[in-house]
Amino acid sequence: MSGQNNLDALENCFREGISPVSVVGLSGSSRSYFLAQFLADLKRPCLIILSDKKEAETLYKELLFFMSGSWTQTGGGNSRLFDFPPYDISPLAGLSPHPEVVTRRLQALYALMSNQDPVVVTSLEALLFRILPKEALVRSLEYLEVEEEVDRTHLLQRLEINGYQRVSLVEEMGDYSVRGSVIDIYSPLYQLPSRLEFWGDRLESIRQFDPLSQRSQDHYREIVLLPAVEIIMEKDNVNRARSMGRLPNRRKNGGCFPGQEAWLNHFYPRLDTLFQYLPQNGLIALFDPNRAESVYRKIKEKSRTEATRFHKEASEKGVPFPEIEGIFIPFQEIALQFEDHERLDFSELSLEGKVAPMPRKTINIEGQSQFDDDLEVRFPSKGRVSMAPLAEKIAEWLASRAKVVLVSRTEPQANRLREILGNYDVRVDQIARSWIEIPDIPGLSICLGRLSKGFIWPGLGLYVLTEDEIFGPKSAKSRPKKRPRDNALNWSSFSQLKAGDFVVHEEHGIGRYVDLAKMEIEHKVNDFVVVEYADNARLYIPADRVSILQKYAGADERNPKLDQLGGRSWNIARQKAKKSVREIAKQLVETFALRKYKKGHSFSPPDHHYREFEATFEYEETPDQTTAIEDVLKDMASEQPMDRLICGDVGFGKTEIALRAAFKAASDGKQVAFLVPTTVLAEQHYETFKKRLDGYSLRVGILSRFKAKSEQSDILGKVRSGEIDILIGTHRILQKDVKFTDLGLLIVDEEQRFGVRQKETLRKYRAMVDVLAITATPIPRTLYMSMMGVRDLSIIETPPEDRLAIQSYLSHYDESLILRALQFELERGGQIFFVHNKVRTIDHMADRLRQLAPQIRFSVAHGQMKEKELENTMMRFLQKEVDVLICTTIIEAGLDIPSANTIIINQVDRLGLAQIYQLRGRVGRSKEKAYAYLLLSDNSELSRDAEKRLKALMDFSNLGAGLHLAMHDLKIRGGGNILGF
Repeated sequence: MSGQNNLDALENCFREGISPVSVVGLSGSSRSYFLAQFLADLKRPCLIILSDKKEAETLYKELLFFMSGSWTQTGGGNSRLFDFPPYDISPLAGLSPHPEVVTRRLQALYALMSNQDPVVVTSLEALLFRILPKEALVRSLEYLEVEEEVDRTHLLQRLEINGYQRVSLVEEMGDYSVRGSVIDIYSPLYQLPSRLEFWGDRLESIRQFDPLSQRSQDHYREIVLLPAVEIIMEKDNVNRARSMGRLPNRRKNGGCFPGQEAWLNHFYPRLDTLFQYLPQNGLIALFDPNRAESVYRKIKEKSRTEATRFHKEASEKGVPFPEIEGIFIPFQEIALQFEDHERLDFSELSLEGKVAPMPRKTINIEGQSQFDDDLEVRFPSKGRVSMAPLAEKIAEWLASRAKVVLVSRTEPQANRLREILGNYDVRVDQIARSWIEIPDIPGLSICLGRLSKGFIWPGLGLYVLTEDEIFGPKSAKSRPKKRPRDNALNWSSFSQLKAGDFVVHEEHGIGRYVDLAKMEIEHKVNDFVVVEYADNARLYIPADRVSILQKYAGADERNPKLDQLGGRSWNIARQKAKKSVREIAKQLVETFALRKYKKGHSFSPPDHHYREFEATFEYEETPDQTTAIEDVLKDMASEQPMDRLICGDVGFGKTEIALRAAFKAASDGKQVAFLVPTTVLAEQHYETFKKRLDGYSLRVGILSRFKAKSEQSDILGKVRSGEIDILIGTHRILQKDVKFTDLGLLIVDEEQRFGVRQKETLRKYRAMVDVLAITATPIPRTLYMSMMGVRDLSIIETPPEDRLAIQSYLSHYDESLILRALQFELERGGQIFFVHNKVRTIDHMADRLRQLAPQIRFSVAHGQMKEKELENTMMRFLQKEVDVLICTTIIEAGLDIPSANTIIINQVDRLGLAQIYQLRGRVGRSKEKAYAYLLLSDNSELSRDAEKRLKALMDFSNLGAGLHLAMHDLKIRGGGNILGF
């Protein structure tokens, strides 16, 4: 039976009232394709249930792919497809789920209540817990329409009750602000916040606006305000909760508190299930029903075990614990709901389960399969990678009049794939932006989007192949669009100054900002900025001349020495800086002159072998990364020796740029030297290069102190004879006994971390070979050289999407929370960083943690250890011989350990924002979800605004903290405003 006949048979079953119906024989993404085809004509609600939450997330994304373009985006997102995820952390732990999770749940519930034919994807884990009553959600809704009279006081009260937080600037879901006659609200129902403009109590207009630029966009006639939380703090609800016992003493504005979701039983007399939101005519699509009961029991047992542990911890601390009796839904109740609705079952094999009655109708789909593992399109043989097997397969499919679709995540990768196939005489008909744009005729198309796996369906004449199956699995799924450059954090804006902040005056040096003061001079009242200097001397600066001040950002930012007002210390510092700059400028001019007039090697342009190599990159290039790669290749093709600086944040793809340059140089017969500051980094880069160059004839070597003298001698001999193409090492490769046969490219990682002697050697190289420097935090002088054109500069500001997955929790020091974080990470086979930035007490902290979890392997690392001991510790952690690394901020830059996906930062309030940003970047560098626990000192309090600023900094949509801090340093100490000259 063909695929269309299968669909017709399925539709006929439900028209005739036959239920349940089972579809057997489909697997992987072919199930999503078949279901999307069926849902396209289904004009009724549908609840799709999977056993596993990861499977549910995959199905949701695949349905988006196959229906993208037909299910248009409106309002809060897709107008038909929603997902209802489980909480990402147990509220019993005293922490609330991520706001994005709550938003997705509320959107799905509202869609089931209000939409005609919503499709909601969920999992058994989300299904087995009771949720807020449907009646309470309906009662919480606020509907506003243009030109109606609105009681603004009542509206603001309702926002507080519904969990919204009043802020000065609306940026996140659940925020609202009031400015005169304007109320800005970020409702979970919409992708953008809304701006309500009033004339008195009359609502004049409703406009959506961009939370970054704060500029208004589309106008609307009406708006629906969903609650921002799942507990509505109405008076009756709060009174009921109080009558049941003591609530946690952590309540914020509006009465909300962390972990409040665990207290549902206290606020509502009755709770509902997800089924009670599904209309009576709703269809249930159940995946793998024969697994349902066993999976349910495992989830319930795990949840009860956690609840028992949390209850015990609460008792030991003497803090209140919620009543959770009845929160779990019995499986018998779930099974009855399956029977009360029409049901569609998907199973790879025939059903033998205990869920509901056996299907009255089974549709068996034959001939569909996934690609076999022996479809070798990546590495068919040793030596250079070839795409010939893939091209032959595609030609074979096309000859049978089939429809072949290759799925690529980005347009550059799609164009690259079309170019590669063109070299094998395989013509791509089109690159489609969505699945529905692909014509239903034989031919080869490339479709932009994300699909977990391809499939073969000969009965339909359909062959779908993903880029993962062509080039290997990707570590990141997609990249967000590049943010406008003017949305970056403005570190030097005067509006951010607080009383007590240190500032720098062009003429008088370092002082302390006091306040704004009004003074009357010659019968005129003006505003003055008051700056305090040494000996309590004060300088009054007219407010219109505030541009001569800059916020201090030196290395001793905590407590710099104040300059004397009118003293000599500042002028002496300026004179020293001038002299140093002249010396540096002289050296730079000499080096630059040599580079300008000395011809270097001109590398060949990229060929199809290079294109095949770059196509195997395990991530998708970001726009900035692509631009930087093009800049490097252009420099290498020039006769003038390259001297380019690549600047980008941690994990933004700088190493791949270096790898592309090394591949091009080595492919042209030149040798490459890759200089890194530490032995551990050398080992990491060596493993990365070996993995990426596997299957090519290029040879990679490493030179560091971890190698015995005999091994070093052997490596040096191979370098001299040209047997090693790429040599990676520490400053050891700059020593006189290292002789290259034909060095063509020098790559330097974090150049600012090398000493004066090494930099002198590097300066000599710059006149002879192409030099590529990569850094996350350039020193002001290096950045200034690049901005002035002495060195070429490429900036990478676009972050990878997987960095957005880092979930952060802010809490006071809590050993039970620490223990749960450690156990959770170790249960999934990961490692943990525990940052304690006090060498004096770090061993004491290590002892406390060992007592807390004696079965866990701990090790300590800090900068005052002997160098060899420190490197050995880091290597043991890298080789997974250590579970938890207790360390100072020594890990702030450079380390890339994909297995470490949890970081706990103790006394986070004592660290700078840039440090927190860089430390947090140590995790979230793999497919696994990453967690950051930020622990405050016991006596520290964090305001709502301070918490928002902290979260905004850690959000990778605010780009390049390290770069912007460096540029601010440059503006004060190393750039056009360098010490006032």
